[in-house]
Amino acid sequence: MSKPQEIKAWLEDKQRKYSEGVALFNACASKVLKDKYSAYFEKNKDAAVGGVAFNMLISQLTIIAQSVAAAAATSATTIINSALGKVVQDPVKIKAEDLTAEELPKPLRLKLDLVRELTPEIANLHTKLKDENLTDEEARALAEELCEKDDNRATMWAEIDDFLQDNDKHLEEIPTAVLPENPIAKGAYLVSRKKLVEGYISRDEKKLKGQNKPNIKTKIEGRLDKLRTELEQIEEQLIEAGS
Repeated sequence: MSKPQEIKAWLEDKQRKYSEGVALFNACASKVLKDKYSAYFEKNKDAAVGGVAFNMLISQLTIIAQSVAAAAATSATTIINSALGKVVQDPVKIKAEDLTAEELPKPLRLKLDLVRELTPEIANLHTKLKDENLTDEEARALAEELCEKDDNRATMWAEIDDFLQDNDKHLEEIPTAVLPENPIAKGAYLVSRKKLVEGYISRDEKKLKGQNKPNIKTKIEGRLDKLRTELEQIEEQLIEAGS
């Protein structure tokens, strides 16, 4: 059995052992990942099922398994395209700030308007969070509102970019979320974001099970890969913040 097959078997095993997962990670992960996580995994050798370290190990091995599968799929696609004589061109890049409504269908034009309306609202929330006289309760409330608006903006940008990619275009320099500087607000923001990401992962995992179309399946797997990586980063930040 190859290492990728061993990882797949370990992930599917409901009685999986943490020590075996760590051994697979050390055998298959890139040097960058091993430098970042091996010591942490070894330190938590008694990690409990459902704990942060165990979940992080599952996340990392899932990412490795998906990367291997994606590389295999890319290789196969390259071979097929070469055999068919297809020329694959790089998508045209468009800066988010330069995107015009005329380049989008009517439903997405409305979302473009909404996403641009959110930008000053988000900036205003960051300004409010810099007020040193805020109570902890006020800071948490503003952080939760900021997290929701950031998520709405990111979701609409993603929908717009999906449409553009289907037409050989791609958005770049999309505005991204910035964590509040206020420590209380930062912790509240991360907790809110963690709940959202966990919900998106659960939703996409259900979608993936019932999906048979290869192109849609690949998109969902790519999205899950990013979400799991983000969840792992959030958990690390919460540990550092002591939240």
